[in-house]
Amino acid sequence: MKVPFFISKRYLFSKKSRNIINLISGISIFVVACVTAAMICILSAFNGIESLVGTLFTTFDAEISITPEKGKVFEVDEAILASIASIPEAEKHSLILEDDVIVRYGGQPSVATIMGVDSNFKSITSVATMMRAGEYLLERNDMACAIPGLGIQSELGIPYDISEFPVMSISAPIRGKKLSKYKEKALNTKPILVSGVFSVNAELDVKYLLTPLYFAQDLLGYDQKTVSRIDVGLTPDSDTEDIKIRLQVLLGDELKVETRYD
Repeated sequence: MKVPFFISKRYLFSKKSRNIINLISGISIFVVACVTAAMICILSAFNGIESLVGTLFTTFDAEISITPEKGKVFEVDEAILASIASIPEAEKHSLILEDDVIVRYGGQPSVATIMGVDSNFKSITSVATMMRAGEYLLERNDMACAIPGLGIQSELGIPYDISEFPVMSISAPIRGKKLSKYKEKALNTKPILVSGVFSVNAELDVKYLLTPLYFAQDLLGYDQKTVSRIDVGLTPDSDTEDIKIRLQVLLGDELKVETRYD
């Protein structure tokens, strides 16, 4: 180790006050140090951003999602459920139906995306921990309840104190009827109680509205077997990429299996 240090010392320091080699060496060390420091800062920032984005956007995303390869919806049959159940790491699954709707409160309309979810959705995501008001409640006294994002709640002017369960309405186009011809008659409108308000981030807060799955299916004119996707919750420390491949083989080409990061 003495030889490299001796050479470095020889090129950096010299008895002569003006030595071009010493000057070039000093400049090179300074540039390399600056570049290295910049790379460390950038990589540290990216690492922090990746963790932040993962925390924010995985609230609604399970480890595995199954969606149709073509179209927006598909029918869930016993073969699909059996394929999921055959994977030991697939602890739970949740059926979900999504589509764009018109929401109103006190006459004020807004466009949102309804997300009809079943009872398992709460256990495979962390959305219940993101409540800003009220509680995560999809039913009250056999009546369906909605949980809008904070942005929707603010835009519609729904009271922040929702202990009295205010009523909002949700409208969706009736399939097969043209809005330009039938106007209001082309919309299926249903009232629903508001039980709580969630907040994840600005993008999701202004977009999503959670309701029971059966409410969304009835509103959108689908039967009880029709969904937009199936979210699958896995056991801790599962290899999501391996499970994705195994599920894709079992489900075939008509369905697409994706991990949370896909």
